[in-house]
Amino acid sequence: MVLIVLCLVTGVAGLGYLAGLRQPPSVRVPEARQYNVDVFVVQPADVQEMISAYGTAQAEKQVVLSAQVSGEIVEIYPDLKIGELVHATETVVSGNGESTASPGTKLVEIDPRNYTERVVQTESRIAEAKAELSRLDQEEANLERLTRQLQKDLTDLEEEFAKMRELVAKKIATDSDLRRSQLEVRVVETKLVQNQNDLDLIPMRREQIVRRIASLQNDLQMTQLDLQRTKVQAPFTGRLSRVNVEEGQFVKVGDPLLTLADASLVEVPLPVSLEDHGKLIPFLRAGRKPAVELAERESAAARWQGELVRAAPQADEQTRTVTVYVRVDNREQTTPLLPGMFVQARITGPVLHGVLAVPREAVLNQRGFVFDENAAQRRDVEIERTLHSLAIIKSGFQPGDRIVLSNLDVLYDGAPIQLNTTRTLRDELQREAIPMVRLVESTDR
Repeated sequence: MVLIVLCLVTGVAGLGYLAGLRQPPSVRVPEARQYNVDVFVVQPADVQEMISAYGTAQAEKQVVLSAQVSGEIVEIYPDLKIGELVHATETVVSGNGESTASPGTKLVEIDPRNYTERVVQTESRIAEAKAELSRLDQEEANLERLTRQLQKDLTDLEEEFAKMRELVAKKIATDSDLRRSQLEVRVVETKLVQNQNDLDLIPMRREQIVRRIASLQNDLQMTQLDLQRTKVQAPFTGRLSRVNVEEGQFVKVGDPLLTLADASLVEVPLPVSLEDHGKLIPFLRAGRKPAVELAERESAAARWQGELVRAAPQADEQTRTVTVYVRVDNREQTTPLLPGMFVQARITGPVLHGVLAVPREAVLNQRGFVFDENAAQRRDVEIERTLHSLAIIKSGFQPGDRIVLSNLDVLYDGAPIQLNTTRTLRDELQREAIPMVRLVESTDR
């Protein structure tokens, strides 16, 4: 026990001695760190928003030509190939005022023989009906002439019958003579009644023939139309985009023959948000057509120029977007915009006048810093709205302020800073790979 107590006392004494040997740590005064920063000069400016959307180009005029009659394809256009230019029938007015019809391209011909025969048969039936009508007119004239003759004969017989009664009364003639005279009167009366009935039926028979002729003429028009439809021609000048037939093929009514497109005017449907639609609709209501730049991808430079021409009257229930339509006139383009191409469009939007637009990176957690005599001065910032990579400032920054763009996560109020580079709004917009905001010069206002 004595040994154990002795060891404990010795240990405690050793620890005390060692603790006395420890030196207090040296105190180092921290040096203030200076930060190199990039600044942005705040100036009021007029900026124009560019609204971005994607869509697929399509020909404004495109039609699928289908067979309107049945039959065998007996002839096709020699150059009936995809991409070939075909022409519609056009009327050309010369300098002296005379107009001549330029025949269009006959693309396909369906066997016309059955339809030609039907036209001949229908014309023959019409001729027969007209001949029947002429015979009816002649029959009516004969009946009228016979009626007049019977009426005259009846008058004579009635006079003879009256004389015969007088003779019988004077016992000069017999009753048999009287009955024979009366019978002759009745025979003529019967013929007269029958003849008059035939004459009364003439108008009804004529109307039946006239209606039959009208029906046959309608049939003839339809048959002639079917005969015309055996020759399929281009309804407008354009290029073939699809060919579905070959010579010798049998087609039925409604079978697609080929597809024709006029790519001189191309239309691009673009789905835009309801917010963007609200920015564009005032232009359309005012009759203005905002300019549109189109490119094959988002980061590419504009290759085609178009204009916004109209908007759909209702929104899509599934996507909650509204479709607007851009028209591109390929006759004015260096490279034509082909139907079927997927393009990115940048639509010229509204102009915001006299706003303080700064890079969005200059505001972090609703605060920013201003470069003030090599020190960072903290400002509480309120953003009115964002415009792609820019923030429109409502309060916090003033015109002429040089606001800090870098090291915002470590800066504090009064931190020493050193100017590195100075940028302006024009510099910021030129740095954008996808320009979605345009600086409006004074000449554009």
